[in-house]
This record gives sequence, structure tokens and C-alpha cells, in this order.
Amino acid sequence: MRWTTILNFAFPLSLVEAALQWHNASIAHVPSEWLYLLPQPFDSAIQYGWLNSTTTGNSTINSVLANANNSRIVSYSDEFTDLVGPNPTWATIQSPPNDPYGAYEGGAWIPETDEVWFGYNGSFYPYRNTITSFNLQNGTSRQVVTDPPISYPYGMYYWPRDGQVYVTEINTPTDPASVVAIDPITLKMEPVQDSLFMMP
Repeated sequence: MRWTTILNFAFPLSLVEAALQWHNASIAHVPSEWLYLLPQPFDSAIQYGWLNSTTTGNSTINSVLANANNSRIVSYSDEFTDLVGPNPTWATIQSPPNDPYGAYEGGAWIPETDEVWFGYNGSFYPYRNTITSFNLQNGTSRQVVTDPPISYPYGMYYWPRDGQVYVTEINTPTDPASVVAIDPITLKMEPVQDSLFMMP
């Protein structure tokens, strides 16, 4: 691997070349290393996103960051860039009725149903939290209603070993924080953990 020095910082030249390769494509490619290690000095404003507020002493890096800030899709890994290709298309998926912000966080792909589940949370207690399912085959969406109903879903992860979706629930004045498991076919929900007591 060839290396170059940018502002007295040893930086792999291939990272800069890779970023420039995608500079004019519809997808902006930013090397993942720049997320945690930028050559100093650099300046970034905490109240803004890092792409629209970070500047370095290197015009090439500044150009790549500016391009990414103006792109609809930004890739931070070669694997993702290869997956979507150089000219990905953009489509809007309709959220279920009464859930205009159906994809807040989560993002668990369910291979058995080819759906992606997201959590949506309301802003004020009592929260109106739901899980939204987006069908990747036909572009439809629906609310996931578990048995018993899940109250306050946040993050989630599909575990292929047992085919369950593990969901975290936030704590409220009446309910503890917990982790639950959901069968994506039957939608049966079981608590996995709702307390943690440490032994001395």
C-alpha cells in the first residue's frame, strides 16, 4: 500500500483515491477511517452534522466531505458501495396510516418475510410507540402488532440462530426497561430480561 503524508499525518493514499473515485458518482463514498481518525488540524461544529461542518487543511478531503454532504446516499464501506452499485435508485415507501415517521430506528431485516422492521417513537409520555414493517417485495408497509402488544420499542436486532427479533423497550414511570423476543412469523412476544440485579 502506498502512503502519503497529509499535514504531517501518515495517511494511506488508497483512501484518498477511493474517495475521489466516487466523487462524481450518485453515491458518495467516504472512507470509514475518516469517521474516527481525521488528519489534524481539523475543525467541526458539534451543533451540526460532521459532513456539513468539518473542514481540514487538505483540500482533497474537504472536497470529498462537501460532495458527501450534497449526496442523497453516503457510503462508509466498500461492501455497501458494492452492494448498492454506483447509481442506486431512490424510492419513497409509504408509512402506515397514523405513522408518518414509521422508520425512526431499529432496522432489522427479517429474511423469512423479506421485511425490514423499524421502531417509531412518539415524543411525549405516554408514548405512542410502534413497530413498522416494510415489505421489500411489494413496497407496502404495516404496523406490527405483537401478542401481547409491545409497549415502547426502540432498537432491534434479528438473530438468525433462533429466528427471533430482539427488541429493547425503554423504561417509563409504569414499565421497566426490558429486552423482548418476537417471533416474526407468529408475532408472539416474550420478555427476555426486565431487571438486572448485580451480586456483590
